[in-house]
Amino acid sequence: MIARPSELWHRIKSDSAVPPIIVKFICRRVRDDLYKARSKLNNLTINDIGVGRQGENKIFIQESLTPSRRELFHKSNELKKKFKFRYIWSVYGNIFLRKDDASPAVKICSLKDLAKLEAKLKPSLSNGMEEYLAVALTSSADSNGTSTG
Repeated sequence: MIARPSELWHRIKSDSAVPPIIVKFICRRVRDDLYKARSKLNNLTINDIGVGRQGENKIFIQESLTPSRRELFHKSNELKKKFKFRYIWSVYGNIFLRKDDASPAVKICSLKDLAKLEAKLKPSLSNGMEEYLAVALTSSADSNGTSTG
């Protein structure tokens, strides 16, 4: 159940076809239950839950973050894309990244944490690139008829 009569919600003005809905939870337990169910709601559409208009728009649940946390989330999302992490999420204002299903979650509390994680990940990326370039150069030299050793 997305919102009970005791919860407050409203649509916000938007240029999108389906304006986002803001929900204000009165009961913290209901909010926590919804956040825990987020992954189960990924495949539902607004039509599936009977919220207003017909459509195929997916349900997206996002925690309201302070401006500084929102900026940290944005920077974390950039790192996620750069290093091909699969997951990013926030819980109680805390931001987490996870590379894949088998890896542990990494908590990002500050830009300093993000910089440390990026520094830790960069050597593995550059080593992989060096190996790739070495193989590419070797195969290129072999195709040109030159010997590498």
